[in-house]
Amino acid sequence: YDTLKNFLESHVTELREAIESSNQNLLFSYQHHWSQFSQGSVYLNHLFRYLNSQYNEKNNFNAWMDVTPYTFGSEFQERQLDIGPLAMNCWKTELIQHMKENLVSALIKEIRNDREGKQCNSSVVQGVVDSFVKVEEHLPKQAHVLKFYQDVFENPLLTETGDYYKFIAFQLLAECNCSEYMKKVVKILDDEKLRVKKFFHHSSHAKVVRETEGKLVADHLEFLQGECRMMVRDGKYEDLSRMYLLLKPLPEGLRVMLTELESRIRETGLGMIRAVPSEKNPAEYVEALLSLHDKYAEVVHETFHSDKHFVGAMEKGCASVVNYTENPRLPSKSAELLARYCDSLLKKGTKNATDQEIEDSLAKVIIVFKYVEDKDIFQKFYSNASKATHTRSIGFKRGRREHDISPEANVRLRIHEQTPPHVHRHESQRRPQQLLWRLPQREAFTRRLLLSPDSPIRCLASRPGRWISVHHTGGSPSIHIVVRVVLQYAI
Repeated sequence: YDTLKNFLESHVTELREAIESSNQNLLFSYQHHWSQFSQGSVYLNHLFRYLNSQYNEKNNFNAWMDVTPYTFGSEFQERQLDIGPLAMNCWKTELIQHMKENLVSALIKEIRNDREGKQCNSSVVQGVVDSFVKVEEHLPKQAHVLKFYQDVFENPLLTETGDYYKFIAFQLLAECNCSEYMKKVVKILDDEKLRVKKFFHHSSHAKVVRETEGKLVADHLEFLQGECRMMVRDGKYEDLSRMYLLLKPLPEGLRVMLTELESRIRETGLGMIRAVPSEKNPAEYVEALLSLHDKYAEVVHETFHSDKHFVGAMEKGCASVVNYTENPRLPSKSAELLARYCDSLLKKGTKNATDQEIEDSLAKVIIVFKYVEDKDIFQKFYSNASKATHTRSIGFKRGRREHDISPEANVRLRIHEQTPPHVHRHESQRRPQQLLWRLPQREAFTRRLLLSPDSPIRCLASRPGRWISVHHTGGSPSIHIVVRVVLQYAI
């Protein structure tokens, strides 16, 4: 074993001298000898399989000894490696440790050539970098296998990456405006993400990309955020999409964008509703709110990929418009106008509009309704308007019961979904023993309950808008609910 170890050390020393004196490219010569040596070490390990299994096992050197504060003197012995790992260790100590500065310098030069679009031998670079990892693959799982790779190559690489892109960033800022700068930075980051997969160990991928983002984006965050306001105001959504991609990985990177989007929605919405004679025509008022919502919902979907933070900013902006009032002491007029608009739709439904048209219009009403804070005021106006609205009857054809919930009934159920419990509470104060239905899927269940042939509802009150108590025993456990009377005839 000792003779073989001395032979391997001597052989690796000769290979190192051959690489250093070679007229070929340093990395190419290193990669050539490494590929032969690493393959030969595999054959050599098979050749000395008996030595590995008998001599090393006999001396109990196959497993790492647990070194504790109570391990003394002769109890601790250096682990004796199998022949294959011994060859890898000789390559590390007798070759890489002596040539690491020259090797890393040559590697970084090749990587810079690739970043600048110059010719680079990718397979050679990948092979040399891979050798820094493989020389310690024989270490046990609990050991820090990548420490040698990180010390020799990864740390210098990160330093070089930071210096290179710091210079590139200042160069681009001197030549480009914000829009052009972001285009080029996005292209650089995309290229770098492909490069790290091509050259480096997977443990380095995120580190190199993070270092690149730090020098190109994080170090110039104020510059990018300073341009954000004008981009939002001018509707430069392609630039905003790029800015979103650049700032999203940074902590608090999107904060300014969210604030500016919310402010812009509020500013645009207030301008739209102030230009509408809402008192005379609530339809125009509601259509203006829907137009605002649809516009920025599309912006959030297309530009910010439906990011939940931007969805929240859009909803805050829309809610501030819907609930805006000139006099803080007075409630917003949205609740009353929305109730009047809804009532006008239901009345039209009794004339010449189809059920689907009414259904689509009422679905849009729900979009605005969910932003209304004064839902109790809406409930007051809507309840008064509902007294004059007649619902459609449920028909019977040839002895077969056909259940058809009208759009009027549908919208009441859906509005009930969006109304907080305290608004419903005053409707059932005269029946304190009754419980409002708060199950997660209460809308679907209510529909199923009303339409079921075995429904426990046999007769509804004669006036729409009233509440009745229903004790449903079809499931387990039984459910005691309160439903709103929306139909006029018997089921």
